[in-house]
Parts: sequence; C-alpha cells; structure tokens
Amino acid sequence: NVRMALEVARTARGVLGDRHDLLVQLGAAALASGRLPLAADAFGRATRTGPGSAAAWIGQARVQRMRGETAAARASYEQALRLDPGNALARQGLAGTR
Repeated sequence: NVRMALEVARTARGVLGDRHDLLVQLGAAALASGRLPLAADAFGRATRTGPGSAAAWIGQARVQRMRGETAAARASYEQALRLDPGNALARQGLAGTR
C-alpha cells in the first residue's frame, strides 16, 4: 500500500532526521502516489545529504523528467552513472532524455 509506505517514511524521517536512504524511500513513495512536490523535496534533500547515492540522483532525475526539465534530468542521470557506472536504471533514464 503506497499510502502506508508514505506514512511510514514520513514517520521514520521525523524520528531519524534527514538520512538520505530514508529520503530516497520517501521520495519513491511520494512519486508512486503522484505527490510530485513531496517527491521533488525528498529527492532534492537526499542528493544534498547523500551526494554519493546513485538512487537519490535517479529519483531526482525521474522527478525532473516528469516536470519537463530534460537537461536537469540528463545531468542527474549522468551523476548517478558517475557514482554507479553499471546502473541499468540510470542508463535507461539517460537514454530517454535524448
């Protein structure tokens, strides 16, 4: 249940603070439930608190693509690939920005 996952992620964030792994989970749940502003905020925070997280950059790129921010999405996918060169999701996402 996406709604339950979103609530669990929000609660965890409230208790544990801005841990990038929790923010990635919150962003994913928000994206799955169509809450784009919340997803954008969560993934943006995740890239700032965990700049070495390919998952955070991929999540941010997905939000950027949905907003029509193609150049920004491309840059985020490229950052994810610098961190994890074999990441298939990042490669597929990058290909979709061309």
